[in-house]
This record gives sequence, structure tokens and C-alpha cells, in this order.
Amino acid sequence: MTDIIKKLLLESLNEKWTKKYKKSINCSNPKGFSQKAHCAARKKRKKGLPTKSKSPFNENVNDMKTITDFKSLYNDAPAELKKIINDQWKAPQNLEWHPEGNTLKHIIYVVRRAISNHPNDPDMIMAAFFHDLGKYETLGTNPKTGQPTAYGHEFISADLVKKYSDWVASYGADPENVYYIVKNHMKVKPKTWDKMRDVKKEPIVKHPSFDKLNSFTKLDVGGNIVESHIKSVIREYVKNK
Repeated sequence: MTDIIKKLLLESLNEKWTKKYKKSINCSNPKGFSQKAHCAARKKRKKGLPTKSKSPFNENVNDMKTITDFKSLYNDAPAELKKIINDQWKAPQNLEWHPEGNTLKHIIYVVRRAISNHPNDPDMIMAAFFHDLGKYETLGTNPKTGQPTAYGHEFISADLVKKYSDWVASYGADPENVYYIVKNHMKVKPKTWDKMRDVKKEPIVKHPSFDKLNSFTKLDVGGNIVESHIKSVIREYVKNK
């Protein structure tokens, strides 16, 4: 098949494919030439490179909903998702790292930072919104310190991104990128990343959105605008309590 025929076939398919079908394509295991070509274009877009085909996640920019603040996102969320968000109020955190208190407060602060620092990047804002929504479900207590824990919460949170992918995409975010950031946001924390073997780091680093993941770690910190010396005082108090 010549390159010209391939190009014409791809253009024809891009016109006929629905947005829903494009979103459903699994680029980890594309089927046939057309899906492979579509995934190759999607990979280019993630790297910020131009393509002739349109993204299924932001092809109608004028139809995308605008993110202004946490409240607007919350009010627009599906009812089941709202309940999960509300539950985070009942999920306490270790005050040594989260002087702001419960998980919901933390999520609100991180979303605010994402909107302030990345106002035109819905991937980052949606990652902020979802990143800790698995904490209430995984809530536990560290037997040595007596402090709250939420081991594995990132996987629950990432699954929620998948479940509500259509809603995520309605804001122009790419659910694949948001899923990647949410799933891996705990792995790139220095305490974990520095001990991780290179073979496990490799697939994370190779992802086109690795830079976004790194940027997200600067948003995902405890407190609102709490001075560093105040944080230190709180941490010392918690340790000696």
C-alpha cells in the first residue's frame, strides 16, 4: 500500500470515527494499521508535536468546559463522584506532612495550585482533582506511629479517572495522561524514587507526560501557604507528641 493510499485511508477513517470510538482505542495494544496510525498521532500530540488528525479530547475547543475553581468542578461532578469527594472530609492525614488537616482540604489546595500554575493545562488540574480520592477507601493507621495512612490510595484514585474518563475529557483533559499522573504521583516522591530500581523507573520516565508528573510533585505538597518554619514546628510537635 503506497503512502498516498495510506494517507487517504487514514483521513477517511478520521472523518468517520466518532469521538467515543477514538477515546476507546487502547494505544497499549492497537489493532490494525488505522489504530496504530491514530496512536502514533496521539503520541505526537502528547509531546506537543503537530499532527494532521484531531485529538478526540480537545478537537472541539469551543465545546470544552472551563475550569475556574474547585467548586465549579465539584458542582459539575457526577453524583457518585461527589459522594467520594465528600468522603475525603472524613479522611484525616498525618499532620507532619499535611498541616492543613483532612484529605478534602488538601485536594482543594492542590487544585487551586494547579489552576494558578497551569491554568491552560486541564491534565494537571484534573490530576490534582483525582489524585487523593482513594484515601478514604484505603484509610488505616500506622501501628508504630499511630498516624493515619492510605497505602495504595493512588491506584484507587487512578481507577476513578478511568471510570469517569468521559467527564474528565469533557474539560479537554486527556484521561490517559491524567491516569498516568495520578497512578504514579507517589512513586516520584524522593523517598520512593531514590530507592526504586532503574528497571522500574524506565517505563515511568519514558512516558510522554513524565515532565507533567514531575511538575505535579511541586503542587502536591501539604498546607495552603504555610511558611516553612511553621511546618517545621508542626512536624516537631507531631514527632514528640
